[in-house]
Amino acid sequence: MTVVSWWQEAVDALGAEPFLRTMAQKSAPAGLAVCEDLFATYIRAVCGQQVSTVVAQKISGAVLDFAGSSSPAHAIASAGVEKLRSLGLSNAKAQALSAIARRYEDGALTAETLTGLEDDAVRERLTEIKGVGPWTADMVLIFGLNRPDVWAGRDYGLRKAIDASGFADVDSLRWAPWRTAATWLFWRSLPNSVIVQY
Repeated sequence: MTVVSWWQEAVDALGAEPFLRTMAQKSAPAGLAVCEDLFATYIRAVCGQQVSTVVAQKISGAVLDFAGSSSPAHAIASAGVEKLRSLGLSNAKAQALSAIARRYEDGALTAETLTGLEDDAVRERLTEIKGVGPWTADMVLIFGLNRPDVWAGRDYGLRKAIDASGFADVDSLRWAPWRTAATWLFWRSLPNSVIVQY
């Protein structure tokens, strides 16, 4: 696993916060991994909507296996909604993933296209798709595009970690411009935490 190039700079900056410094020390040398397959991130993010980590991994594994490695976006775009539902996706998730695949194939959602867009513009482009909300967009920004300043404030695990560590009333801007790393470190603070690489 290769960690994103800005990780150490982020961890060093966040080290001013004793809690985050401790989490960084406990987590080292782990960090946010460089994304090698954006479309796989789309699959994992859609499958991960509003379900447990275990369920998300099971469904995304089935979808990834079906999609294959040669042209997964084409495989998903060509599959009907019923076929995707047979892999464990709800109707809404099947439709969302199918729409993402079509937009990926036409070039609107490739890494090359999104790299030139600001975070909010990426969010807007993604959430135009029915069934893709802010949480999914945040997962894509963090795990798919490796953006450094994404605060996944809608994520249940992050909210739980924030509450447990006594930061519930703290404005996330305190950790800008490295809020992605702060999010990741708070996730790591949860008991038995497993950070799924979306």
